[in-house]
Amino acid sequence: MSAPIATVDELAERATALWLEVAPAGSRPTSVETLKPAHRKSAVLRLVGAGPDDRSIVGKRAARGSIEREAQVYRQVLPRLSVPAPRLHGLIADGAMSWLFVEDAGDVRFDPDLASHRELAGGWMARAHGEARDVAAVAELPERGSAHYRALQRTVDALLREALANPALSGEERTIVEGLSERVAAIGSSWGALASHFERCPETLVFGGFGSKNARVVDCGDGPVLMPFDFESAGHGCPAIDLVYVDGDAYVREARAWWPDLDIGGFERLRGIGRRLGSLKAIPGERKVLLGASPSKAVAKLRWYRDELEKAEA
Repeated sequence: MSAPIATVDELAERATALWLEVAPAGSRPTSVETLKPAHRKSAVLRLVGAGPDDRSIVGKRAARGSIEREAQVYRQVLPRLSVPAPRLHGLIADGAMSWLFVEDAGDVRFDPDLASHRELAGGWMARAHGEARDVAAVAELPERGSAHYRALQRTVDALLREALANPALSGEERTIVEGLSERVAAIGSSWGALASHFERCPETLVFGGFGSKNARVVDCGDGPVLMPFDFESAGHGCPAIDLVYVDGDAYVREARAWWPDLDIGGFERLRGIGRRLGSLKAIPGERKVLLGASPSKAVAKLRWYRDELEKAEA
């Protein structure tokens, strides 16, 4: 039997105690807000007023492996770049889990539907990719090149074939899964062409999950800046997956300093690859529900991934 999920109050007290342990100069928060509902394996809380100058601190609880990789990015990569990013305030083990404490980036979510936000993202991402080309390799982050994504494509292909045998699927749900399965299989069939783009792409830091959930827009006095966070998916390879929600012109303009051959056509081809990779990356997380007795919620997400692959093919 799995352990019960801690209550909000229990998590707040635990986060506060560990924060004071890892940052003795910090303060007890005036309040604790839940930013991500607690699960057995994760939780994200805001410790209001607990940091330097009464600033808020975000405490993130997750499995040791992923959160230690994220701390690696905060410690070894981001301090060597010129782009703004939340400051790491501490990492501490808590049984099989760990807590990461970072500067709070506020509540203004990055909105990919806003041209001004996409432009900020294009400039931020291009500078980060350019400056991190050597740093990411030194930090020994996981490989995120062609071999990694080819293995992922095969995993997703097998999962969708298995899902089609689930008798709990309705007729409409089966059609959705079949459509997605066909598109994933097609990615595998044309992998050689896709891999050729990886070979021509400079290797650098790959954030691997950039979007509205893990970036904020912060006004630092001189104007708004992008502040991404959540780097547990970070790696080293072709950064196509990071380009889905950024402005192409802004990215190409900044990237030409280190990637002189990149033009807007090349950027759009990489963005299309990024859409494919992002959809593939998300699908394995639906495995348990998709193969279970009530797969409807998973299939609803698969419909969105199918549509994303359609956009990438257009």
